Amino acid sequence: IRVFCLSRGLGDVYKRQGLGGLGLLVAAPASHAVTVPPGVYVVDEAGVLSTSDEQRLTQEIQDLRRDTGQGLYVVYVDEFSTDAQTLAQDVARQRGLGTNDSVLAIAVEDRAYGLDSGGDADLQNQVTRTYVGPELSKIGTDPGSAEWLAAGTAAVQGLDDAADGTLDGTGASGAEYDPVSYTHLTLP
Repeated sequence: IRVFCLSRGLGDVYKRQGLGGLGLLVAAPASHAVTVPPGVYVVDEAGVLSTSDEQRLTQEIQDLRRDTGQGLYVVYVDEFSTDAQTLAQDVARQRGLGTNDSVLAIAVEDRAYGLDSGGDADLQNQVTRTYVGPELSKIGTDPGSAEWLAAGTAAVQGLDDAADGTLDGTGASGAEYDPVSYTHLTLP
């Protein structure tokens, strides 16, 4: 797993209480192991995503699995109780993940993150360096849900590009990846 740290200074992050529907979870800060129930792909313990952004990211992850066979779990916490690697390994162990599964763990207050891709260090490096890292580095001192969503969708795009052999920061069409305009999904 590769762990990265961005600059500190997020400001206040607003907490939301539990959300229902679509198997999404919002809970208290992660001073404990993060639980990822069956059928859940996005866990937002930091409360940084809106309900619609959680739903969108979940749909993108489901589409990724259906289209490529690659799985992804995205976990947002305030801070890591130990480190990104431990959190990602805990999620992988708890979900019984295999070599086609990845875990993106993001600590919003610390601006730290890590991606575990079933032990594929080259894939982890390329996805974090080309997709996830640049999106997280754009986040300012008072980010909104869309900025945090961009990191998750960047991981989806990176894994999708890896599956179709275009892991170079461009989508299958050859167009530069831009999560703001990445709107191929239609939610009910």
